[in-house]
Amino acid sequence: MIFRYKIDFKRVLKGGFIHVLSANLLVTVFSFALQFFVANLLGPVSLGQIKVIQSFFGIATILVNFGFTTVMLKEIPLIRNNKNQKKLLNYVFRQVLLNFIVVYSFIGVGNYFNLFSLDENLKLYLLVYSLGLLPLAFNSISGVYLQSLKQFQRNSKIQIISKLTSILVVVMLTWLLGLWGFIAGVLFGLLLTSLFYLTSGVNPHCKIPGNSNDFKNIWNTAFYSMLTFLTGKGAVFLDLIIASYLIDSQLSIGYYGFALTLIAGLNVVSGSVQQYFTPYISSKVENILEFKTDLRSKKKKFNLVLLLIAAFCFITVPFVINFVFPKYILSTIFFNVLLISWVLKSAYALNNTGLVALGQVRLCFIQNIISSLFSVGMLIFLVESYGILGAAYARVLTSLLGLLLSSFFYNHTLKTKYGH
Repeated sequence: MIFRYKIDFKRVLKGGFIHVLSANLLVTVFSFALQFFVANLLGPVSLGQIKVIQSFFGIATILVNFGFTTVMLKEIPLIRNNKNQKKLLNYVFRQVLLNFIVVYSFIGVGNYFNLFSLDENLKLYLLVYSLGLLPLAFNSISGVYLQSLKQFQRNSKIQIISKLTSILVVVMLTWLLGLWGFIAGVLFGLLLTSLFYLTSGVNPHCKIPGNSNDFKNIWNTAFYSMLTFLTGKGAVFLDLIIASYLIDSQLSIGYYGFALTLIAGLNVVSGSVQQYFTPYISSKVENILEFKTDLRSKKKKFNLVLLLIAAFCFITVPFVINFVFPKYILSTIFFNVLLISWVLKSAYALNNTGLVALGQVRLCFIQNIISSLFSVGMLIFLVESYGILGAAYARVLTSLLGLLLSSFFYNHTLKTKYGH
């Protein structure tokens, strides 16, 4: 049995998972490096402005992408003809461009009416920073297109080279120009990545047009995927937003925020697994018995890996915090509770991948809506009762609910639609 798992593990590595994981790890390291560097160099005021800008930017990114990354991961593996794959790619590029125009116009109008802030500097930062929405959307679509074609090494190479270059540019410009330098460096990095994708052959100006009548069926998947991402993204900010209204101690919120940052580093594991396995799982959906068996096997192995990672982090991270970040030693208790939430949330990642492959993105959206509403209620009650630690408890309960809902929806879909 151990020998069989060893062979399966080697097959996964050879299939390209290590390339997906390495690229995602680099993106995470890039984000961490920027957070710590900006915090130390620019000070709390500028850091706060950046966090506000990035919060709006994150929501805007979902609206611009509009779930088309999920569409690409799901549909491209099912399209055998390269010409039709290019048609879908070009159609998605055009839709994303239109989305950017609408979203960016809304940001401009919102700034005029002080919808996002009364701070004139912050509004200008947001307007300039949001120019990155278009290259970021292009990069996201290009990346998942290559992943859908199982060209993981090619995509990872682009990510690694562009991110390393971006780190150097952001560090240099932030040191020279402060906050404006940081914004310029981020935009440069996004444009550089776009240039790499263009030169690698992912061309939105391909001579093969994408007719809207050919792709009407993808809008249902795209719409519910967008709503799923939107509710999921909003849930990320819920605990800190609600805690900031209910708790006066910014220090305790800071400890909790640091623990969240550490947990975010672990999310690269579940995210990489979903990105890697979605094309493979989608390609098996035509044979539902093979699909079910393959997904069950992958979930067992992934859950075992999750438990091993959690055990390792539970033992080692407190020591790392104590010796490397001693002023954040009180974050340890938050991290340990949030680690439970991470295991539960990651445990149903492949359930949701299966639902997407089966065309049930709507159920993922319903799951997120129920979980988000439950989370709001739990956050208000538990934060008022236990302070900021209540936010961590609320995450655990919400993740447990998400696991139960995801398992129910997946099994219900197999039973009612396929008789399994």
